[in-house]
Amino acid sequence: MTQLEVLITLCLVVVAILTQNSNCFFFEKKEPGPPVVIIPGDAGSMLDAKLNKPTSNDGCATIRDWFRLWLNVKEMLPSNVVCGVNNRKMVFEPATNTSSNSAGVQTRISGFGTAHSVEYIDDSWTAYLLGNIGAYAHALVEELLDNGYERDVSVRGAPYDFRIAMSSHRTYFQNLRELVENTYEKNDNKKVVLISHSMGGIFATWFLNLQSQEWKDRYIDSFIALSTPWGGSTDTLQAVTSGYTFGISFISPLVVRPEQRTIETNYLMLPNARVWSANKHFVLSDERSYTASRMDMNDMFRRIGVSTERYNYVRDANEQSGASGVMPPNPGVLTYCIYGDGLDTSDVLDFRGGNFPDSKPRIQTISGDGTVSYESLSACREWNLGDREIKVQSASHSGVLQDDKGIQEILKILLHNK
Repeated sequence: MTQLEVLITLCLVVVAILTQNSNCFFFEKKEPGPPVVIIPGDAGSMLDAKLNKPTSNDGCATIRDWFRLWLNVKEMLPSNVVCGVNNRKMVFEPATNTSSNSAGVQTRISGFGTAHSVEYIDDSWTAYLLGNIGAYAHALVEELLDNGYERDVSVRGAPYDFRIAMSSHRTYFQNLRELVENTYEKNDNKKVVLISHSMGGIFATWFLNLQSQEWKDRYIDSFIALSTPWGGSTDTLQAVTSGYTFGISFISPLVVRPEQRTIETNYLMLPNARVWSANKHFVLSDERSYTASRMDMNDMFRRIGVSTERYNYVRDANEQSGASGVMPPNPGVLTYCIYGDGLDTSDVLDFRGGNFPDSKPRIQTISGDGTVSYESLSACREWNLGDREIKVQSASHSGVLQDDKGIQEILKILLHNK
């Protein structure tokens, strides 16, 4: 036997011994905490589309088989942005209070129930080579796997069409209920933890308040709400006034604004008068200023030429007001509210001296997570959570989900009494 053959044999023997030794640290299987279902936030789900559109003059494809509509970094190139905007636009029918895709556009959500569906918003090689910019909850899922969790068994995703508000989802919440029950059964009848991010916390709270207390007591271990904009966000206000580009400098806000004005959830996530003072003005123009009140918002939309029908439907049909009048009713499960603070965050849009609403506003900032203000994030204090309200200093809106500081807070909760 040659020296190489001896070395290979010894290696095989060592591997066999280690594999059979369950006490060996290298092969030790960790015991996970309770199973997890992750509910993503706004723009946190992969959205596919198929086109069979009437002939158009915008130079975009009218016939196309299933492709990734969101997120697709290749479609973010300046030459492709208009096509993506037109394909994602929605049409609102006031007679039935329904939003639908533009004519000739079909959409579907990719991977419901899988971990992968929330690990990425763009899982293409292009996004990976650009610094893995399509990653979403991937870092959290990887940490869970390192702690004994298993993809699609004990960690799963519940993505949804983030363009439409809760009241317009006809099947999502039933599918979510069935996913929770299935996850419970797959994990030897262990109760499930719901982890939401951003707007997903609004959806999760809505879902939990739809369920009976008996159902929640049987299936839900706890609810971890990350970076939830309980009182709305100025960024969505910017989207429906002047347009919002997520800081991408080569995209014109006026190009994406027509799409953003058709998205129900942009109206859902506007600053909410229940949280803010009646004297708090969010939009300043040469003519007048606007608060978060329903009256002021309607006045503003009429001024900028946006129909008020979608806004009023979304606010009325998705109203969740608890005893305090500020927060939705307590979801009736053990709840944690985790958010970042200490970063400059958009607060007031100042259009004075410009062409309201088509000019770029000057942004007055306030402390928050870089996307949502502290006042909005911390409104969960109305639920009297005590030490289950957790502020992660200097953590960003996405960082609470993706960075080590935020992930460690989540792991403390999941693994503390496994």
